[in-house]
Amino acid sequence: MIEQRIRILLEHATSGEALLGRNTIGACLSALLNYAPDRLVAVLDEHGPDAFLRLILTNGTLPELFRVLQYATRGFRIALLEQLTAEQAEALLNKTIAAGRSTGALHLREVGETDPELLARLEQAIGTTGFLSLILTNGTLLELFNVLRHATRGFRTALLERLTAEQAEALLDKTIAAGRSIGTLSLAMRELGETDPELLARLERAIGAAGFLRLILTNAPCLSFSGSSEMPRVDSGPPCWSNSPPSKPTRCSTKPSPRSLHWYAAPCNAANWARLIPNSWPA
Repeated sequence: MIEQRIRILLEHATSGEALLGRNTIGACLSALLNYAPDRLVAVLDEHGPDAFLRLILTNGTLPELFRVLQYATRGFRIALLEQLTAEQAEALLNKTIAAGRSTGALHLREVGETDPELLARLEQAIGTTGFLSLILTNGTLLELFNVLRHATRGFRTALLERLTAEQAEALLDKTIAAGRSIGTLSLAMRELGETDPELLARLERAIGAAGFLRLILTNAPCLSFSGSSEMPRVDSGPPCWSNSPPSKPTRCSTKPSPRSLHWYAAPCNAANWARLIPNSWPA
C-alpha cells in the first residue's frame, strides 16, 4: 500500500490533481526505511531521482525536499542534489515562505544526524540569504537560534554575519508579539553555548542585553522559589507584566526577583546583565 501511494503521488506530479501532503512522501519513505529497507531501495531505483524531484518541485516545499533526502539512500541523495538547480532551490524557498512553513519543519538536527555532508550540501544549495529570508519572514528568535544550533559551523558564522541590527530587532519584536516561551529560548541558548560559545557571544551582542531584558519582562511566566538552593518553579499563565505593568496582577502579585531574571539569562554574558538588573523592575 505504501509503494502504491508513492506511485500515485509520482504519477500525478505534473497533473495538478493531487497536492503533496506536508508529511506524505516523507512518511512513506520513513516507513519503508524502518520496516522494509529492501523495498525502499527498490522504489527509489524504480522511479529515480528525477521523478521525486519533479514531485517536490510541483507539489512540495523545502521540508519535502529535506524529508526525501533524509530517508533516501546515499547514492540517491547525491543524484537528486546534482539535479537541483539554483533556480529550483529558490523556487522551493519562495513556496516555503508563501506557505508559511518555518525552519522547524526542516528538521535540521535529524538531517545532520543522518548525514552531516548532506546537511552541508543543503545549506549550500539554499544559502545563508535563503535561510535568513525564511527565518525573518516565517520565524522568530527561536527559529534563528535553532538553525544556528543545528547548522554546520561554517554556515553558522556566515549566517550570523548577514544578520543586521535591524533584522535582529525585527525578530525580537516578532518573538514578543508571538508570545514565544522564554524557557525554550533559554534551552536553545544553553545548548548553543555548549556547542559554540563564541557564536553565542556574537548572538548576545546582536540582540543586546536590553533586547533580552525586554523579551523576558514581556514573555516570562511567573517564577517562585521554595528555597535559596533550588531552581525556580515556572507557573503556567501569562506574564506578571509587560513593558507597562498592568493595573491588576495576573497570576501572582509579586514581581520576579533578579534571581528569576538571572535564571533565564544564565547563558548570557553576566557583565551585561549585572549592569541592567538592579534598576530593571517596574515600580
